[in-house]
Order: sequence, then structure tokens, then C-alpha cells
Amino acid sequence: MPVSGLSGAGCVWVLSLCVLLLSSGRCGPVPPPKERRSAPGVVDEVDMQEVLDQFLQVLNWTDQGPRPRPRSEPPEYMLELYNRFNNDRSAAPSANIVRSFRNEDHTSHRLLFNISVPQQEQVVSAELRLHMLLKTDSHQRIGAGWKVSVFDARCQRDPLASKHVHRRESGWEVFDMTHAIQHWRKANALTPRLEVRIDSLQAFRNTNVDLDIDRNPDGKHEPALIVFSDDSSEIHQLQRKMKEEDQDEMLLTQTRSNLIYDDGMRVRRSAKTEDCRKAEMYVDFKDIGWDSFVFAPSGYQAFTCRGACNYPLAPEVTPTKHAIVQTLLNLKSPQRAAQACCVPTELEPISLLYENENGVVVLNNKYEGMVVKECGCR
Repeated sequence: MPVSGLSGAGCVWVLSLCVLLLSSGRCGPVPPPKERRSAPGVVDEVDMQEVLDQFLQVLNWTDQGPRPRPRSEPPEYMLELYNRFNNDRSAAPSANIVRSFRNEDHTSHRLLFNISVPQQEQVVSAELRLHMLLKTDSHQRIGAGWKVSVFDARCQRDPLASKHVHRRESGWEVFDMTHAIQHWRKANALTPRLEVRIDSLQAFRNTNVDLDIDRNPDGKHEPALIVFSDDSSEIHQLQRKMKEEDQDEMLLTQTRSNLIYDDGMRVRRSAKTEDCRKAEMYVDFKDIGWDSFVFAPSGYQAFTCRGACNYPLAPEVTPTKHAIVQTLLNLKSPQRAAQACCVPTELEPISLLYENENGVVVLNNKYEGMVVKECGCR
């Protein structure tokens, strides 16, 4: 997402979101421009490209960013998946990432897919979706039958998948490609060229009825290879373990900090300063330039953390021991220690349907770290 493609307001919104998600632990509002000070000869301005590059790396995108979306709507099936998972979380599969790969060969009768799935992800399942066009006289609707087989063009001895198809009208057919995808990944052959053969069944042979594949690259019925994968690697398991340990540490901190709460040392809270709390913050993707590659949703309630970490720190803000010590030191010597920060302590995912930098439509039904669940003092 080049910076030149953003309006001035869009840049401000992107910077705000980056600061929110990539905060360096510095608290308090940024001083207005007239109050900011720079060393002599130093230009006091933010390198927007550097901020965007850093943010895109967090999102596992290349530093060129996602390319502008080439079409106004995602593939029909991917949008159906997004709506199904978003409306019913229990319907989500064990795989938390779904990618739709487009046919890249429009000059021959074969299909070509460039499969790009990170090695740390486990492929759970895969399917080839073909929209079958029934070519027949409009007055003639018979249950014609065919055998549809999918072959690897390099080795056409045994089909990768096949099925008998009986249709009265055009529609989708799905072929299980799980084993084939897993084999190609092991062999590092991730640009398979497929050949689809359609043979009429003798019992249903009819010269007035024919079946073919919709190959139109501009339509919603183009061939698609759908790969379901899961990124629950050892790193993610370690992160979950660390999170559980952090929660145990918070419980221990709360117990020990009660000694400080009850020692008789009280400081009256300022009526002008709100305590640390979660507050609403709706993010419209159009405002931050994400509408150029995100299909759905158009925006979401991200929430934010507002307020101050006033003494005495309440148990609700789950203060760490360091935050408690920093708060006490701030009371005695404000010039030596700033107030503890009111920051997100727990985040939740959202479902996101977008097109990545390679033009692949991706449904991530567990896009982590996007919604503030809880706030605390750190």
C-alpha cells in the first residue's frame, strides 16, 4: 500500500493505528506541534513509509504492501464462507486460514495455479471448485450424466480426483484435492498444471446436451483452488503457554499488591483524571486506506484504552509488580519515573477477508490482535 495512495487524513489514521498497535510503552498524548522540540538542524517529522513498512511486517506482508484490488467483489464462495463464519463462530473449521487461488492460464484448456502457503502452516484440506456449464436447449431439461476427472498434466496415468456428475442446470462441483496439495508441498512443486476431462456416461449420452467448465477470468464463476490451513505452530503454542504464565503472574501480583492497597497510605484521586478503562474506538477501513484490499468487513469496533493509572492501583487494572513500584516512585519523585501506562492487556481476533500482495484472496477467521478485550496498567 504505497503512501502516495493515501490522502492526508488517511495517513493520519494509519499512523494512529500503528501507534496504537506498535506502541513503545510511552504514555500520554503527543504534544502539539508548537510544544515539540527538536535538536538544532534535525527535522522533526515522522517517516510515514518507515511506519507503514513496520506495520506491514507485523501483518506478514511484504514491505511493498498489498496491491490495489483488481475487482470490486471477492469470489462468491469466499464471501459465503466469511458470512457463515462471521455469523456463527461454531461453524468455523479447525483451519483458521482459507486461501482461494485463481487459474492463471487463460490461453489453453488447462488450469494453472500458483500455490503459496507458508511452510509453518499445516494444510488441513483442499478442494478444486469448478463451475460446470450445462449447454442444452432451453426446452430440454434432462438429468444428463458425465464423468469428470482431474489430472496432473505432467502425469496423466491416474486422476487426482474424479466423480460422476448428474445435472439439470449449471452449477458448482467440488473435487477433493487434499492429498494432491500435501504431496506437491513435500515435492516443492507448487505450480501444478491441471487437465480436466469430461466424458459422457453411456447411459445418459445425448448429442444435444454438453458440459463444460466456466473459465471466464472476469466472472464470479472462474475455477478456484481452495486451501484450508492452520498456523497453530510451535511458536503459537509457546505464545499460549506464556499467556497462561502471565495470567498466573497477574493473580500473584494482585494478591501481593493488596499489602500496598491496605497499608494506610492513601492518595486522593484527581477528579479531573479518569481511571484506566476500555473505551469504544470504531475503525473504518476506508479512513486508513485498507478498503483497497480488504473485502470484508468494511470496519470494526477495535476499542482502545483510556485514562490514567492513578494510585492506589485498583485490582481491576491487573497491575504488574513493576507498575506498582513505578507508581509509588512517581508519587515520590515524578521527575524520575512517569506514571504507569494504561494499555491493552488482552486482545481478541476478528475475521478478515482480503487480497494479499500476490493477488490471492484470503479468509483469516482468526486474525489475531485486532480488538482490545481488557485494559490494565503496565
